[in-house]
Amino acid sequence: MGFFKKSKLKSLVPSSSSEKKKTILIVDDEALNLQALSRLLAAHYHVLTATNGRDALELVKDYPSPEHIELIISDQRMPELTGVEFLEKTLPLIPNTIRMILTGFTDVDSIIDAINKGQVYKFILKPFEPNDLLLSVQRALETYDLEKQNKKLVQDLKTLNADLEKKIEQRTEQLASSNKQLSAINQELTNEIEMRKIAEEALQASYQTIKRQQSQIHEQLSQARETQESLLPKTLPKIPGAYMANRYIPVEQIGGDFFNVFSIDDHQFGFIVADVTGHGVPAALVAFLVSGMFFNSLKKGPSPLEAIRSTNGALKGRLPEGKFASMFYAVYDSNLKTLTYTSAGHPPLLVFRKKTAEIFRLKTPGLVIGILPNGMAHFEEASFQCQPGDTILFYTDGITELQNPQGQILSQEGLCQYLRDHQALPLRELLESLCEFGNQHTNYVGFEDDITLIGLEILP
Repeated sequence: MGFFKKSKLKSLVPSSSSEKKKTILIVDDEALNLQALSRLLAAHYHVLTATNGRDALELVKDYPSPEHIELIISDQRMPELTGVEFLEKTLPLIPNTIRMILTGFTDVDSIIDAINKGQVYKFILKPFEPNDLLLSVQRALETYDLEKQNKKLVQDLKTLNADLEKKIEQRTEQLASSNKQLSAINQELTNEIEMRKIAEEALQASYQTIKRQQSQIHEQLSQARETQESLLPKTLPKIPGAYMANRYIPVEQIGGDFFNVFSIDDHQFGFIVADVTGHGVPAALVAFLVSGMFFNSLKKGPSPLEAIRSTNGALKGRLPEGKFASMFYAVYDSNLKTLTYTSAGHPPLLVFRKKTAEIFRLKTPGLVIGILPNGMAHFEEASFQCQPGDTILFYTDGITELQNPQGQILSQEGLCQYLRDHQALPLRELLESLCEFGNQHTNYVGFEDDITLIGLEILP
């Protein structure tokens, strides 16, 4: 049974006394949570409530002015419709509304779903602090107001442009029909030419200023690139019984991927590959921080699990909002030919076994680093026994998410098939041809994300 009746919807619209209050829809199947949220927000906002996603969806459809619902706060785990499913269904109805998700500790895996499908502005972990929630709501509604103001400004600009075009048309007609005003018009033109000359001089001065600033920015970017290159290995260590090659292609002058291969002792070698969200200068700055924290964690020992845990703990609360990184750290033992590894939300490592044409995908459970504290984040460690002839590929998702003009991505399956089809190529040529294949797949329009490839071949 629905929680609201259509006959009661008019009473839900803010009265004139509360006309300026923002309207918030709260959806939660737990009555105590619903009551607590309502009491917390009712003093400042006009509050609508529903106990499940279907009732809330009907409320939005039947609400007299659904566009006046400025914010939705929905619980994630609910019967019939999850919070993400409900929010996704509201997008065509009220596309401008800000959306927030309430989630418990066990709901962390739905975060990525919420961002991709429900266009969620923010997720809030339960139990929440009232003051923190009020602040999050305030900032969300400020964002709503800014977007609304921007749309109004765009509309006002269109109106002004239309008025300007009309005035120009009227002026042109006046000039064509009134020879008597020619003298005055000539004077106006003279004045306009003088003003244009002044404007051109000012424009030239501005151009020179911009040119100097661009030169400074270029120099700073070059320095940043040199700094980032210091994170990358200048030479790869020689691993007994193995051959190694790599390719790194940043989408901009500096990128958000970083990798390294280093010796732990005479028979153990560390492989680290990380991918920071975004690219360019912001991603590179985060990559500097992540790299520093990772290598600092190695002081506690070479264990991949402990290194990932320590890096995650050091980064929690230090990354900018909306920034995080995936990471894959592995230790190869050349004596035992074993690979011990831990993954943090990173694409799986691929091992191609030429003897059987099998491809093994190595991955452990774990969310990306920098989002949850170690008390909530879960990581695991695993080992894999390599064999002579195996080809191991470390990579970032810049290669698997390449799109062709039809919108089809290369995908992990496409990458695996490429390895099977080109297994006869030497390792270095294999990586080079894979990059060229990526260019062909995108019809040479350029890559949209940084690409990192590290290959390790176990020699017979």
